Amino acid sequence: MPVLHVEGGDALEVLCDYRDGRWWFVWADGREIASVADFYGAVRVICGVRA
Repeated sequence: MPVLHVEGGDALEVLCDYRDGRWWFVWADGREIASVADFYGAVRVICGVRA
């Protein structure tokens, strides 16, 4: 299972989910953040929420 560690700031709950034949980073409520193939995109979204 893919894992993404983002350090610093308040904790955010980010999970991985297998959908449509691909792994996705998702928020705890199920909203998609980015495909794990686009981990830089996921980091940008997560860091944008923290800013």
